[in-house]
Amino acid sequence: MGNDRFTAMANALAARLPDRAAALNLCERRDNFLLAFVALLVRGQLCLLPPSRAPDVVTEVMEEHPG
Repeated sequence: MGNDRFTAMANALAARLPDRAAALNLCERRDNFLLAFVALLVRGQLCLLPPSRAPDVVTEVMEEHPG
């Protein structure tokens, strides 16, 4: 994938993200993770990375970063 296509995809995803201070990035594939990470950077949002995908852990991270 070229830079122009990647940038367009990241900007398109950024436009669809909710207006919040932070978001969880639970992507398992490297390309999807990077795309989500860049989209969050474009919006100026924090990228939250829980230490596991266990529901209790994800809930804990979300509660620590409300909104």
